Amino acid sequence: MVDEDRLFMITCHIELQIGMVGRFLSEEFGYYVIDLKGGIRKLLYDGYQLSPIESIQ
Repeated sequence: MVDEDRLFMITCHIELQIGMVGRFLSEEFGYYVIDLKGGIRKLLYDGYQLSPIESIQ
């Protein structure tokens, strides 16, 4: 698990699944969760560029 005070992102192809995971992490572990409506596709469509970040393992 990631420390609760550390910012991280999870994503998947099907937005519904991430919503369920986000609710679970928030309710069961107290993580602060932001729902990115439209997901990565919306960010790219709006002109944002993605850049890699460090891997957490």
